[in-house]
Amino acid sequence: GQSLCPHLSRCVVSEYRMIDEMETLLDDFCNKTQFVSECCSLDADVGADWLSDSARFEAKQISSPGRVQYLIDRVNHGEHFRLQELYRHEPMAPVVRFLEIGGRATERAVVVMTSAKFDIDP
Repeated sequence: GQSLCPHLSRCVVSEYRMIDEMETLLDDFCNKTQFVSECCSLDADVGADWLSDSARFEAKQISSPGRVQYLIDRVNHGEHFRLQELYRHEPMAPVVRFLEIGGRATERAVVVMTSAKFDIDP
């Protein structure tokens, strides 16, 4: 599949589209039964490969009522994440604003927030 969410944007999608977006982002890198946190970990060879692949890792924010995923890419876009708000597309959802992430050595990051109801990876 192909992501419908453009590079360096924030997209609001349904829960079903979120699953499609996740599968598109992680295709060929993660086993569909893995938690995203396991796959994207630098401790996992696969996660390190995905995070370092500039052709596949696109900075963007994808939000649904149950989950929001923010892909941060300092390598190609510098401090694009500064002061950005991360929140699920749901009334009264918590909001996080980034001032810094992981220190200066961090090149790429994946930040995920879920509601307890949706706290499982596709």
